[in-house]
Amino acid sequence: MRTFTLTVMFALAIQGGVAFAQQNKQKEATIVSGMTVEIDSEGKAVIITPRSESGVLQPLAITISGAKHLVDALVVIITQAEDAAAKQPNKP
Repeated sequence: MRTFTLTVMFALAIQGGVAFAQQNKQKEATIVSGMTVEIDSEGKAVIITPRSESGVLQPLAITISGAKHLVDALVVIITQAEDAAAKQPNKP
């Protein structure tokens, strides 16, 4: 399993439907190479099962309302990551 210590430039922590901004924290993270996304049999939650090079990681069950907040937060974070990457100097 490839695990990295990253400096998080900006993060949103979603708790109880409220997003909290967090900046400049050290985090340990496993690189996810793929994932399966399913719904539970009652349609109450989205189940995300990430995979890394070493195998399947712990699945996450997120309520439908929480999943909607997650998607909104991902759009914001991905846009910020793209902006930060575009500001990096080009490497030969």
